[in-house]
Amino acid sequence: MASSFGRSECFAKIFLRSLKKEIAELHRLGVRMQFIGDFSRLTVGMQHEMKKAEALTSNNQQLTFVLAFNYGGRWDILQASKRMAEDVVQQKVMLHEIDEQQFSQYLALADLPQPDLFIRTSGECR
Repeated sequence: MASSFGRSECFAKIFLRSLKKEIAELHRLGVRMQFIGDFSRLTVGMQHEMKKAEALTSNNQQLTFVLAFNYGGRWDILQASKRMAEDVVQQKVMLHEIDEQQFSQYLALADLPQPDLFIRTSGECR
């Protein structure tokens, strides 16, 4: 059985190879790439290529393809709460003004409509 590090390194190589191979075609087709989730466990190289892909495709409007890493509802609520709390402390948002609609603007997918297709894999090695 491969170690966790070995699987992670293998995943990083496969992901980078696939992203570099496909991003030009996705861009040509008008696909906007967006990545969400907790990137802290991803390699610096992966994060760099993800930012490049997002920048390249940022103005595309045909389709938005969102790829989530280490994402979950609880993570999203926590990160949104922290970001909103920072804005409250900096007085960009008043505590009494916070409602569901305003809170939703801090979620990872705030700028997108409800998804048409959502595929969730488990934490198993596939």
